[in-house]
Amino acid sequence: MSRKTASKDKITSYQAFTLLYSTLFGVGVMTLPRDVGEKAGNDLVWVIFLSGFLVFVLVYLISTLCQRFPGMTFTQYTAEILGGSQKKWIGKVLSIPFVLMVVVFFILGIGTVLRMFGETITSSMLRHTPLEAIMLILILTVAFGAGSKLEVIAKLNEFLFPITLAPFLLMLFAAVQRGDFTNILPLFQINLSNIIEAILRGGYSFAGYLVIMIFAGFYQEPGKMKKIHTISLISIIVSYWYLCVITLGVLGIEEVKNIMFPVLEVAKSVKLEDMFFERIEAVILSIWLVTAFTSILNLYAAFVQVIIGFFHLSEKYRLWISFLTMPGLLLLAMIPKNVPEIGTYGEIVGVYEIGVSLLVPLVLLLIAVIRRKKGEVNLEIDSSSK
Repeated sequence: MSRKTASKDKITSYQAFTLLYSTLFGVGVMTLPRDVGEKAGNDLVWVIFLSGFLVFVLVYLISTLCQRFPGMTFTQYTAEILGGSQKKWIGKVLSIPFVLMVVVFFILGIGTVLRMFGETITSSMLRHTPLEAIMLILILTVAFGAGSKLEVIAKLNEFLFPITLAPFLLMLFAAVQRGDFTNILPLFQINLSNIIEAILRGGYSFAGYLVIMIFAGFYQEPGKMKKIHTISLISIIVSYWYLCVITLGVLGIEEVKNIMFPVLEVAKSVKLEDMFFERIEAVILSIWLVTAFTSILNLYAAFVQVIIGFFHLSEKYRLWISFLTMPGLLLLAMIPKNVPEIGTYGEIVGVYEIGVSLLVPLVLLLIAVIRRKKGEVNLEIDSSSK
């Protein structure tokens, strides 16, 4: 593949920024203040920064590994690190446990996000619509999108990203109209026994950053990935902090703890009589649909790409894999019996991602350093990009 062709098929730096942001800023944003506030109380306004720092360390570790093998996908550099120069099949076999750990996260993550999406829609918008129908429509749409090349998905994230910023301006009306920021006080009252769990709960809200291991192999400027990922994470941390402060200022911690979707409740409290609509919750929900869709789409696309890359399949099989795996993911999403059980599953998935994000890149990076394995810019990204 020529350099000109390769650069056409790669993901730009801005697209990489929007991919990470759109993946992390997804379904869980509606419940974020409650999830962290249950353990941190008013201190959620600073605990969220510690959660962000935890995720930053993990993302930096992943970025360091990916940057060591620029232009190579996760399945490629894992086999390269573990294999020998003569018998490359050994690396392929040894890479199976690492690939499986990542694939399991994508499967669990897609199932959890899909079910959370369905429950949110049925409880806030379409109360008389069967949950299964909502989830089926979403996963059909996502499966069709995940059947596209990663570069197409990156362009879609780039296009939709500005739309996701609108709620921040709209939520400002809530702060002006009903905000009482004495509700944030007192601070630093958290019990030390709860602080670790509060940080982890905040960390769950950043779930999805493992997609970096898949998308990074397609970056047009891999040397900038640490900078791009840092800027994207800082943007997400500030966004989460902003939403938590406004929600806490409007509702107070006791209400935040007892409301299923506190961010949505804040939106319902805003009235704009002089505009086309009196309430903005419809706008917030519409934009939230976009963020939820891009989040699950990116996870699904990464999942499909791992299968394509590991088995060296042609691009023409991408859509087939996407639709063939869809029924299993839908059935998995139906396993939790109720909303509290979904929350428990979500916490398990969050802990699992933190574990995988620490174990997989750390082990691979240590082996790569010990064996002096280092990639060069690989223009022939993957057999799937031919």
